[in-house]
Amino acid sequence: MSNIVENIKRVRSTKGISQSKMAEALGMSMSGYTKIERGDTDLSIKKIEDIAGVLGVSFEELMKKKEAKIITFANQKGGVGKSTMLTLFMTSIAKRENLKILVIDCDYQQTISTIVETAGIDDNISLLTFDLNRSNSPVLDFIKILEKEKHNYDIIAIDTAGSLQQSDFIITTLAYSDVAILPLEATTVALSSSFATISVLPDIEEKRKEEGRSFIALGIINKDSNTLESKDLKALKSFDNIKLLNTTLKQKVRYHRDLSLEHEIVKAKAKDEYNDLYNELITHLGL
Repeated sequence: MSNIVENIKRVRSTKGISQSKMAEALGMSMSGYTKIERGDTDLSIKKIEDIAGVLGVSFEELMKKKEAKIITFANQKGGVGKSTMLTLFMTSIAKRENLKILVIDCDYQQTISTIVETAGIDDNISLLTFDLNRSNSPVLDFIKILEKEKHNYDIIAIDTAGSLQQSDFIITTLAYSDVAILPLEATTVALSSSFATISVLPDIEEKRKEEGRSFIALGIINKDSNTLESKDLKALKSFDNIKLLNTTLKQKVRYHRDLSLEHEIVKAKAKDEYNDLYNELITHLGL
């Protein structure tokens, strides 16, 4: 029953429907409806069907099992710290929140896979390397993997290909994601490619909203300066479809690429800065 209650709350929140509106539409008192969302009421099949009708989703949508939160690290410009950030955040989440995580490495460079081979992996993390070049239908094959694994993990973290040539694959990955994390760097070339990724976010958010699913895009500046480019980057705060986190990674140079999915940051200045960013990120992820 807990998964049904969580699905009801998730869909209602995503669609912007208040509890009072739900109670009114169902012909219930406010206190009666809040008991449903607290899990204090046994729901009949008829009542679940009625709730689904008010929410505008199928009965099956409310009945489905708990699924992993899918987090995609995306930027069609390589070299902006995408793989490094995924490694850092997933290691921390696995250790600090004790969650079971599947990391899917789709990047051509397979940086994460290389790190794991040489430096190890936390017991709560599994790694799957997905080689786009070895698949005749990469989009369909990738969707099959997500459908197969989404009930086996708390989080599925995806490292997308940092290439403009894989736009269709990246868009599909984002469309299946609950959260998109975009590492952003204040250089002319990096900004140009970043805007290419950001431009697809409104359509993805709208599509997921229609499906009763949430979507949030988080931007992280991994190099802070007073250049004009940096000021342009900070102007992203005015975008409705991306939330630029307050904490920036000024100590990026200390985040060595040889970090494994087993060890966290230990250097003092970088660690303090990273912990601030981690806490901000966790709040947005709802973990």
